[in-house]
Formats: sequence, C-alpha cells, structure tokens
Amino acid sequence: MSAKFVCPSCRATISAPKSLEGEFAPCPKCGKDIECWPKSHAESREASVRHKPASVACPHCGQLDAVRKISAVLSQDTQSSTSTTAMAGITLGGRVGFGSASTNQQSQTELCRRLARPKQPQKSGIAAFFVMIVILAVFVVLGSVNAVAKSDPQTRSDGLIGLFVVTPLLSGFAYGLWRMKPKAEAKNKLNEERWQEAVQFWEQAFYCGRCDGLFKPGDAEIQPPEKALTVSS
Repeated sequence: MSAKFVCPSCRATISAPKSLEGEFAPCPKCGKDIECWPKSHAESREASVRHKPASVACPHCGQLDAVRKISAVLSQDTQSSTSTTAMAGITLGGRVGFGSASTNQQSQTELCRRLARPKQPQKSGIAAFFVMIVILAVFVVLGSVNAVAKSDPQTRSDGLIGLFVVTPLLSGFAYGLWRMKPKAEAKNKLNEERWQEAVQFWEQAFYCGRCDGLFKPGDAEIQPPEKALTVSS
C-alpha cells in the first residue's frame, strides 16, 4: 500500500510505500529529507505552508529559486561605475593648470530596462490648444476691426478678409476642439488610472526568471513584463 503526500520544501507530490511510514528519506525532486507518510494530509499541508511561502512561488512553474522581487532585480542587475578624466587648461595668469573630472555612470541589463517603472502617459493637449486658438481668434478680430476702420483700401480689404474668412475658420476649429475636449479629458483620466494601477503592480510584483513573467502574491497566472508594465493609451 502506498500514499501520496506533499514535500514541505518543494511541494512536489510524492508517493511512498506504507513500510516507510515515519521514516525520513530524501525528496526525489529537491533532495531534502522529509518524513514519509506524515500523520495526516492536513499536517502535511501545514508543514508545506510553514516551510515555503506558496504565495511567492511562481504560479506557472510553482518554483521559488528563480523568483525575485522587481526592486531586487533592478538593484542587483544595475552596476555603477566612476570614470575619471584628466584635464589641462590655461589660467587667467597664463599658467597651465591640471585637474580631473569624475563622472558617475550606471549600466543596466536588458532585463532591467524591461522591468523599469511604468512611464506616465502624456496627456492630451487639446484644452491648451483650444485656449491658444481662442486667443488667436480674438487678436484676429481686433486686428481686423482696426484694419476696417482705416482709410486705405488694401488695409480695409485685409480687415474684411480677417473678419469674414479667417475668424470663422478659427471659430470653427475652436468649436471642434471644444467638442473633442470631454472625450480627451476622459481618455486622460483613464490613462492616469491605468498608469497608477501599473505602478502599484510594479511595486508589488515578483519576476520569475525561469518563466520570464511577472505576478503578484496570490495571482493564478503570470504576465509578460511588456504587457503588465505598459500603459496602453
């Protein structure tokens, strides 16, 4: 007779004969000594939870050895270096002076760039553009009215063109922007919410190097970094 139980270390499912009950034997997967035929399945699960935080194990492969928090990846895979450059120059007194300049540089792996903090999306500038068009239309109207009041025929003609051609065009453009403004503001708000969610995920997420995916403790699936940390507009 044999029974199946869970290794407290690697959570592998193991089958052992009744004759090994109470004995300790190495796990065929992780090699650690475990008790065969534990007193109850519930106690086996309790031991598993005590020895290994399952919530931090990769939900895809179930392992912990290749799992790191994003902040740990960025810290461990970023290297800082200082380079010193010798410099020479002539002072105001005509003397030759020597000195040095130090430059701090950081080099990051491709993985660090993929796991970088999500960038805040740019907001639509329709509102500012609308204000600019309105201001321009006001100046055109004032200038056109002033030109129409002149006695010079060419100047008056330019003023009439400004009043009856340029001003209506600018007004129509401004009206179109005004109609688009609520939709643009709603899109800006949605992108801001998505960005905040992505940042919150980034602060809590773990990276599994074996599966090349991100997950939060308790997630049932992993996500590719490009999908999880990109804010789509």
